[in-house]
Formats: sequence, structure tokens, C-alpha cells
Amino acid sequence: MITVTHMKATFIPAVGTAQVVELDDTNIGNAIRQLVGGWFDCVGGEDFTVYVHDEGMLLGQTPNVFASILTNRPLVGDVVILGNRNPQGEYDGEDYDVPADLCADEFLLTASMLNADNELGQGAREALAQDVQRVLDRGPVILPMTDDEFFAYMEGK
Repeated sequence: MITVTHMKATFIPAVGTAQVVELDDTNIGNAIRQLVGGWFDCVGGEDFTVYVHDEGMLLGQTPNVFASILTNRPLVGDVVILGNRNPQGEYDGEDYDVPADLCADEFLLTASMLNADNELGQGAREALAQDVQRVLDRGPVILPMTDDEFFAYMEGK
């Protein structure tokens, strides 16, 4: 017998209404690809991971104002947010239900207001588009560092 379980996620379109979605966790990667429109990259937060189209900037996708504010970096396109802490509160590289505060009604309403198809949302997207263009103009950044510096960077020190 096959048991299908579901994982709670928050879906925030670049333009439109944020919502809580249930993903089939037997093939979570496929579910994320369907929502973001292709292969994806992840941006980690303290207790969450944001999944975003990996070529969204190159494809000229619409800036996602709320996701950019949430992650403190310019993001484009639709995003999916999942939790990254197990029930014991540890990071183990797996996905979990999105944290309760990232699927609360107030959170969804704020995301929806900032990404709305109205004057406020359009103005915010235009401002963010300038940041996206700066990232594209800069190109890849290569930082020389020792192994010790690299491991300290990876550990967030």
C-alpha cells in the first residue's frame, strides 16, 4: 500500500494572492517545479527555505517584492516557502511544513498586498527591477578565500 502524505507550504506569486498549499511530499521536487515554473534554486532563512526559479532573472520574470523583502535579496517569479527545521528544531537538509507564522492570515495578506496587481504593487516591482538589473549587470562574483574562511562562511560566522 502506498501512503501519500502532504506538506504544508506557502505559495507567493510575483503578482497575485499568496496562499497556503498542500504538496505531495512523495515527489516534492516536482511539486515545487510546477509551482515556480521550472528548475529551482533555494534561498535559506532561519527556519524556512524559499524556492525560486533558477533562471528567473535571465528569463526576465517579474520581481517578487514580498519574497525579496523576506530574504533580503532580489528575487523574481513565483516562490514556494517550506520549513527547514525538523520537529526537534534542528536543520537536517530536509523540507518540513512551513512555519506557522509564514502561513498565518496576516502574513498572506501582507504578501498579497505587496504583490498585488495595482499601483502599489507595480511601483514596488519597478523599484525592485532596478536591483535585479544591477545583479544581472554585475555578473558572477568570485571571492578568493582560504578553506578556513570558506568553512566559516558556510557556518555563518
